[in-house]
Amino acid sequence: GGSFVVYVTTAAVGTITTRTAAQMFGDSPGTIVGRSYILRIANGGPIILNVLPGTGVSILGKGQKILPGTFCDYLVTFNTSSTMTFTPCGFGSYSQDLITIPGTM
Repeated sequence: GGSFVVYVTTAAVGTITTRTAAQMFGDSPGTIVGRSYILRIANGGPIILNVLPGTGVSILGKGQKILPGTFCDYLVTFNTSSTMTFTPCGFGSYSQDLITIPGTM
């Protein structure tokens, strides 16, 4: 139910699949249709991370592959109680010691 959620992997895992939209809606007490939040998925692992959508989840644009040492920020929106959209809205470098966002200090 947070407004900024972070998922970090450092394993040599090539693919992750989101939970279903209905599960994520149910995991967020008090959530309403139309609510949005930011999700950061950071890849600290040694290989490309493929992000696959669970049932009812749409991932737009080129946000389905995250290179090693980078992160992708998504604007996640609950369209209905069983559908949601992940819209990539930022990318940057990731390190366990430092997160660098292009254009910031």
